[in-house]
Amino acid sequence: MAVEPNIAAGGFRTPLEKDTALLRQEYSNHPMLKNGLFNHPEFEQFTAAVITAEKSLVADWYPHLVAIEKTVSAFSDRLQTLADVLQSGQAAAAAQILELTREVKELRGGL
Repeated sequence: MAVEPNIAAGGFRTPLEKDTALLRQEYSNHPMLKNGLFNHPEFEQFTAAVITAEKSLVADWYPHLVAIEKTVSAFSDRLQTLADVLQSGQAAAAAQILELTREVKELRGGL
């Protein structure tokens, strides 16, 4: 399929085109990518630019992403500990209620 020069000349700026440039790395054999637009030399250049920009963003943000990941992990651990403590306390309270109920019944029976 031939690509109209005016389509490629306008630049590749739509989200579909940007996403396609990135998805192409993993799904290069997808039937959609057989379309001439996605095999045009200008799209090849655009794809390279998008990939370079993405790598740059990832490199710039990597320290922040690592910090966020560590924070989320620590927060998750704290929440799990809190849930365990609450569950343990609830089980102990339930056991005490059963014991008190049993004692009340015994007292009522002895009157």
